[in-house]
Amino acid sequence: MTLLPRLLATQPRTLVLVGGLVALVLLVAVFDGNWFRPALERHLSQSSRRTVRIDDLHLSLNARLQPVVRLRGVHVQNAPWADAQPFVVAGEAQFTFSWLSLLRDVKVVTHLRLVDADIRLARQADGLRNWRLTRPDDRGPPRLRVLRLEPVRSSLHLVHQGVGLTLQTTSTPLAQADGELTQRIGVSGTYRDAAFAGEALAGPVLSLQHTGELFALRGEARSAQTRLHVDGRMADLIKFGGLDAQVKLSGPNLDQLKLFFPQGRWPATAAYQAEARVNKRGDALTVQTLRATLGRSDVAGELRYDQHGERSSVHATLHSQHLHLAELLRPSAPASPAQRLLPQTALPLAPLKQLDATLEWKVDSLQAPTLPPLTGLQLRASLDPAQLQIALQDTRLAGGRLKGQFVLDHQAASPQAQIELHAEGLRLEQIMAKATPIDGPLSGQLKLGGHGPSVAAWLGSASGQLRLTLPSGNLSPGLDAKLGLNAGKLLRSFFASDKPVPIRCGAITIDFANGTGTTRELVLDTAQTRLEGQGNIHLRDESWAMLLTPRVHQSTVLALNSSVLVQGSFRDAGYKLVAREPQPQASGCD
Repeated sequence: MTLLPRLLATQPRTLVLVGGLVALVLLVAVFDGNWFRPALERHLSQSSRRTVRIDDLHLSLNARLQPVVRLRGVHVQNAPWADAQPFVVAGEAQFTFSWLSLLRDVKVVTHLRLVDADIRLARQADGLRNWRLTRPDDRGPPRLRVLRLEPVRSSLHLVHQGVGLTLQTTSTPLAQADGELTQRIGVSGTYRDAAFAGEALAGPVLSLQHTGELFALRGEARSAQTRLHVDGRMADLIKFGGLDAQVKLSGPNLDQLKLFFPQGRWPATAAYQAEARVNKRGDALTVQTLRATLGRSDVAGELRYDQHGERSSVHATLHSQHLHLAELLRPSAPASPAQRLLPQTALPLAPLKQLDATLEWKVDSLQAPTLPPLTGLQLRASLDPAQLQIALQDTRLAGGRLKGQFVLDHQAASPQAQIELHAEGLRLEQIMAKATPIDGPLSGQLKLGGHGPSVAAWLGSASGQLRLTLPSGNLSPGLDAKLGLNAGKLLRSFFASDKPVPIRCGAITIDFANGTGTTRELVLDTAQTRLEGQGNIHLRDESWAMLLTPRVHQSTVLALNSSVLVQGSFRDAGYKLVAREPQPQASGCD
């Protein structure tokens, strides 16, 4: 069947559509845009109250039958309140429009090509923009949206007072293309008073927003000593619609990033550097082959972030050879003696209700202030709409082992927290930061549960138990003499190097109820002295008191027949001798 019979056999509506398209193509082919160019110049000059000049106007349709407006010899005076330089000077500006958008309030330019152009954009803090020619005083939402930009020997200047941004960019064609990279783009400016600069090689067309189209990009940006290097492909510069690139970031201090990301909490840190393969498509972000260092700490692994409506999810698998908490945690000012030791500020738990997360982190060595290194640490954490669970698997610490878990029910009106720790064979001499007169293997367990919006509130309402045992070990003669209130032996310890006193056993059990702990058992038995005691701990007001009564195994004239009352706060304590009080017989060492 020939073309004519096929057309005659189609529906009348299709024939009308085809005929309309043919007529439109013919009309555009014979139409000369310069016929109404003078009228357009007068209209834009009058509405913008500025001089607008266009040397040539041409209308056409591209291969997809989209309307294309090409302007040559463009000169537009700037707004009276803006830069004295012209708003636009361009050898050529070519706009490709979306048909449907021409019938809507927001016109969509699917492709903007600029040749030998110099454009100066300015926006005041109240929303006044210098690029609105038909409605220059309109501070409302955007009425023109540009999706793609093809700059050729062109420059752009932007001053956005609303966000404190000044930006200058210049595009220059490469003498010889490097694969997809065809132009060099220079960037400089300031953001929130922080200067930045950079240079990049890019493809010919840059996607700006709402396209998801990746373009080749390789370059580096600098601000002070902070460096960002990207090598790969990126989509939608304005809306950051996608990325598939190798990314490197380095700097002397994370604190410098707060100028560009003020919503984040950036602590003062040691120098850092990080490198990873980053892929972002839509609401999913994947970081692979991550390798980062901060001071003496390091981390490697991968993570994935997804945004699902109002909820987000994060999954990470990490490994560190060394972690030094003193370099990672935000330094805080020393607290005054009147301040509490336990944090009383309510924790920001609201974001936890909008996030699902899993984390597996292996740390070969973790160094915390005043503690010996933890080795072989394995941490697993999970977060769902109801609970945060953190499990510490079997970890080596101070010659022994430590494991436990922390569970936070953040869905309740008053968050519920539970902690459970088990320790076995921790060497006291390694736990103590300084040389200590006591050594031995310490074992025990801690089980506490409380509620409240802060750490102080959790512990102030806690119930549970703490039990510690010391089945063997040694005391220095001087410490044994002090505990036994044995003045004669204490004097001898100053002049003789007696052997350490063996520890037969030691134990303490404290039962907690509503933030108050009461000793069920407190005993330390050595070859020469038995020390027994009782007392209480008030977690709510951070105070404690213990009454200790020694009993020497061999009577001596210079041993004091007294008890010792030790009391104070979590920050300081004192002691005094009181009348001897008999203690209930402790069974833990019998």
